[in-house]
Amino acid sequence: MFTLYGLPSLGRLRQPSPWVMKVELALHALGLEYVLENIPASRIATFGPTGKVPFLVSEGISLNESERIVGAIERYGELKSYPRPADQNDKDGIAFVRLVEDHFYSIICLSKYENRDSSNLMFAELFPNLPTPAIRFIANFAARIIKRRFSGTSIGGLTDAEIAHEAARDIAALSKQLSENGFIASTRLTVYDFTVAAHIAAIFFWPFDNWLTLLLREDRVFREYLERTAYAVGGFEYEISL
Repeated sequence: MFTLYGLPSLGRLRQPSPWVMKVELALHALGLEYVLENIPASRIATFGPTGKVPFLVSEGISLNESERIVGAIERYGELKSYPRPADQNDKDGIAFVRLVEDHFYSIICLSKYENRDSSNLMFAELFPNLPTPAIRFIANFAARIIKRRFSGTSIGGLTDAEIAHEAARDIAALSKQLSENGFIASTRLTVYDFTVAAHIAAIFFWPFDNWLTLLLREDRVFREYLERTAYAVGGFEYEISL
């Protein structure tokens, strides 16, 4: 039995971290039993070896970083291994994983923090015991940190309109690939879908007002892809019942 540590749910989104959700999808695909333990946001920085999630533990093992975890747990799947269909295109898989992890993820983060009203709601849910002034301070501080973090990336110096244009291009590329293949690197599930589906789901089901969420929901291919991936890994719930 594995214990996977992640973030608390937000609204109906059961796991807001795409990196944790990526590991969950891999565990489901391998048929491995696990328990998800959500760490309060106030404890994340001091939890585990890196102060980040995901963090996976079991008898004799302790792993962090999603890519390392996904690679390591396959040997524990006695009945299953990751699907490797004959038409798997590793070139496409790697390219789209890099697109969502590096470029699209930057846009996702900026979209979540730039709207102060939505950001305040998010932090109020993460820190339910803090007063409103403290929540506003955290939201403003986090927005500055996020903006500084991505200032050195390809979207760092762009205007809001230019970032929206970049987002539309990423979404169009993903939509075209998924419309043609059904999955990101094949006509069937591959290991690359754990990353892509998790990142899409983490913003598609985002419970607060967000322009990027609306863009994704306009294209039905993304909901269909998430449903297809959930079924392919053996059943997975992106949302919880309130």
